[in-house]
Amino acid sequence: MASNQRIAEFSRYCASKDILARKFQTYMPVRWNSTYLMLKSALPFAELITSFYNVNTANDTRREKLPDGDWYVATVFVEFLKVFYDVTVELSGVYYPTYPLAILKLYDMADVLRQYSENVMVASAVVAMQKKFEKYWGKIPLLYALGIIVDPRFRFNGLEVFSKELGECLGLSETDVAEHLRTLKTQMFEIFSIYENRYSHGTAEPVPPQQQSQQQSKLMKIFFSKATTSCASGSGSSSQSQSQRQHVELNRYLSTEYSIVESDDFTTNDLLKWWRGKRNNFPILSRLACDVLAIPVSTVSSEQVFSTAGRILEERRCSLAPDTVEALTCLKNWENATFRQQHQPDTKELMDNFSNMIIEESSGSNQPTS
Repeated sequence: MASNQRIAEFSRYCASKDILARKFQTYMPVRWNSTYLMLKSALPFAELITSFYNVNTANDTRREKLPDGDWYVATVFVEFLKVFYDVTVELSGVYYPTYPLAILKLYDMADVLRQYSENVMVASAVVAMQKKFEKYWGKIPLLYALGIIVDPRFRFNGLEVFSKELGECLGLSETDVAEHLRTLKTQMFEIFSIYENRYSHGTAEPVPPQQQSQQQSKLMKIFFSKATTSCASGSGSSSQSQSQRQHVELNRYLSTEYSIVESDDFTTNDLLKWWRGKRNNFPILSRLACDVLAIPVSTVSSEQVFSTAGRILEERRCSLAPDTVEALTCLKNWENATFRQQHQPDTKELMDNFSNMIIEESSGSNQPTS
């Protein structure tokens, strides 16, 4: 329905059915999320679109009628893409800690890939995605691991459970997962040693709270269901090296149980508040935790990655030197930071437009409907 003629035909058809004519966004290659949002917006009007298409192609022998099965395929794709859309949006946040969410979201993606690998409609694409996913995320990055460790609900026990569940989703061997966990634990103590040497006589500075809403993920539920068995040992492994036994503050944190509500009410923002309240108990570890929580998983929002040009560049600036473009990008980001608008992608506006767009009549414009 991209041409004016087709839009007019659709408008007349809707009028004959006493339905308010709506516009539907076409696929836009420059938007990372357009396929998901386009299909999601069209599904509620599947019957209307099918009827219009079949009526207008009834006399065209070159075109077949639109079968209901095509809408089932669209539904499957929407359900499949929704996980990646939600993960991308949540991990692109800049006003709340995102590293504690990284492994949880990795599991969500790995789990949906495993589920859909047996779906004949998407299996060929999903298998290729699984191989690429395992290549990048077969080994959990250290900062992702630290994001879980500094969460007092999980600590190293949570990292163990999450790593095993993620490894199972990706088909990794238990030996490889266990070996990587040992590496992560060693690196964790090495980083703490650096902080211990640097800040043994200092105090942590406060971090201002932000706003964020977070639902309890599937992986979190798995962890809490195993808490009585998997986390009963405190820090996980009873065998520690001599250097690990020396870090009293870190070992005390890893071996202490904390009474924190295991619900959707506890968000990553609450971690900042929790660590601020523990600065006297863990002066060095609280500084490390706040440094980890301050690092974003993604340095720029998802929408900015794919569509920066319209915000920074235009025809008059298309010949600027790379250094100038970099400077303009930084200035724009600083300006947005002043007004706390660094993470306001066009996604919400695009979704609102999808749900509110109607075809204007020649006599005037109709008001958007929900």
